[in-house]
Amino acid sequence: MTLPANPLSRLSARLVEAGISITGQPLISPAPHPGQAEFLRSDHPRRLLVCHRRWGKDWSSIMDLRQRIAQWKDEPHRRQLSPPISVGVIYPTYPLAREFLTALKRMTPRGEVAGVHETPPPRLVLTSGAEIEVRTGSDPEMLVAAGYDLLILGEAARLPYEAWLQCMPMLASAGRGPEGRGGLAVLQSTPKGKNWLYREMISGNWQVWHVPIFVPNTSDRHPLANPGIGQATLASDRRQMPERSFNQEWLAQFLAGEGSVFRNVRERVAPSPYPYAPPLIAGVDLAKMSDWTAFAIFDAQGHMCHMERMQRVDYQVQAERLISTLAKWHVRTCVIESNGPGEPVYEMVMRDMQERRKEFGQYPCDIVTFATTAQSKSQMINALVIAFERNEITILPDEDLINEFESYQMATTQAGNIQFGAAEGAFDDRVMACALAWTHMRVEQQRSEQTWPTGEDAIRMRVGRNFPGAGYGEQMSPISDYYNDQNDPNRTY
Repeated sequence: MTLPANPLSRLSARLVEAGISITGQPLISPAPHPGQAEFLRSDHPRRLLVCHRRWGKDWSSIMDLRQRIAQWKDEPHRRQLSPPISVGVIYPTYPLAREFLTALKRMTPRGEVAGVHETPPPRLVLTSGAEIEVRTGSDPEMLVAAGYDLLILGEAARLPYEAWLQCMPMLASAGRGPEGRGGLAVLQSTPKGKNWLYREMISGNWQVWHVPIFVPNTSDRHPLANPGIGQATLASDRRQMPERSFNQEWLAQFLAGEGSVFRNVRERVAPSPYPYAPPLIAGVDLAKMSDWTAFAIFDAQGHMCHMERMQRVDYQVQAERLISTLAKWHVRTCVIESNGPGEPVYEMVMRDMQERRKEFGQYPCDIVTFATTAQSKSQMINALVIAFERNEITILPDEDLINEFESYQMATTQAGNIQFGAAEGAFDDRVMACALAWTHMRVEQQRSEQTWPTGEDAIRMRVGRNFPGAGYGEQMSPISDYYNDQNDPNRTY
């Protein structure tokens, strides 16, 4: 048999030449198409395949693990490992896992197999010392292993984010991976909503193959697409499938889920406005544990001026950063969540404001507290949704910010209540900071249409006043004396 010049094609030809697989059937090992060949040539430790259906993701993963095993089996340090080579394959369901295992058996020559173990988790043991175990990831807490040289997450978009989090430490086990430098990971899937896989894809931590059947916005075949897909098949599927399903399965599009809340986000993106329409209002969502703290600043016309985030910093640093940001942007009103971690930061900021009042005779910024409950959060988010739908708001052209809005979700609890929150594995700090600022802005607009007392009555009312509107049952901090405000054109009351 004459072997092809391409080394990947040579590997396929050798498998075919080997004859019979362990299933007793002829080996299935066609030559890779251009997209698969590019993937198989990569040595990146983190590779992510997001491709159209029938691209050949399972075949590519099997060929890749065979190549890795052939490269690693003679490394001297592997004699001290048990097993010498460990490969983990995880799929969201048992039928998908069994399908991968069946394909693996059909691509493995009978002479390379030392044993097949069907008891859970199923394992294929090779004469090279490699063990390939296949698991399901529906219960991430059950994904316990000593360590992997190679980890493959199949149809990863349908796996919970916790499955990937649970597996990550297994790649850091001593001696695993090429020359013991750490295990390799492959995520492969067709898209399914803008979930954790989408965030991993845009994180910059992975070498990504995002391959739709067509070049976006054209009818031209993507150069890395599977050339074996016939035009008749695509035409038939386009006729029979819902447009959303076709776009997801064949065009490999990450689409906002059915439970997505904000539907008009990219149309409301605009650069930071200048000059700003005063007064500026800030919303502050403070971090809990490993979450993020976010500051969002809007002008009076609903244009976002600034967004700032920080993570894993103590209360003192958060307070100092907030005070600095408020001063830099000349913010008139700042809304801080009062429950959760908000109270200590609020107290630190208020102490600073009181010192400034002693020095300058007035508060440089009004500090408002907001108690977030399930009901008030729902009302806040609904108000922000309406703002997007009515084109009353603009946000900055920040892709992470846009993605957070697009992936924000709504779900119905078993009790029938509507629940808002970030997508699995994501954060919602920026959305909440925007909602806090926007809600207060709407409340201020409502208040500006009312008649308010003057003089001493105004002072008594405004020191510790309550606001109309969702969540404003909490007491507001003292603010600058009424008489100091009379000549300020930016006041809305």
